[in-house]
Amino acid sequence: QKLVKLYHPDRFINDPHTHAIYQELTSAINQARDQGDIQRLQEIADDPEGFIHRMGWGALDLADSTDSAELRKLLDTLQIEIMTILEALNTLRHSDDYILHTQISAEPERLAEVVAQYAQALAAEIADLQQQADALQEEIESLEGDAAQIV
Repeated sequence: QKLVKLYHPDRFINDPHTHAIYQELTSAINQARDQGDIQRLQEIADDPEGFIHRMGWGALDLADSTDSAELRKLLDTLQIEIMTILEALNTLRHSDDYILHTQISAEPERLAEVVAQYAQALAAEIADLQQQADALQEEIESLEGDAAQIV
């Protein structure tokens, strides 16, 4: 959105040549954003003049523009955001939930196996807790009996 705002064609409504180029550039930015093409957005942010030239839309001189300083800030911000997203993706890819999702997506029958394993583990835990509860009940009954004999 920041790139679109920076190069929005309406800013150049009085200059048909620049307006047309910026319409093309804005369209390319929107398309890259919609497709999640971070590399294309980076290419545009790094060198908008070069990108415009490579696309054959003409030439613009952005060197004296205050847009260059804004573009530099935008690039720095985009780089930070990209690194944050990459780190989050890396963390996600190493999470147990993501690994399980990947395995189940590749082998749908794996879901039944995983559910059976969890059910078996829960059943074992329930049995263990029941044994502990039974032992505690016996201990309570024993203590109640001892208390009754004392009184």
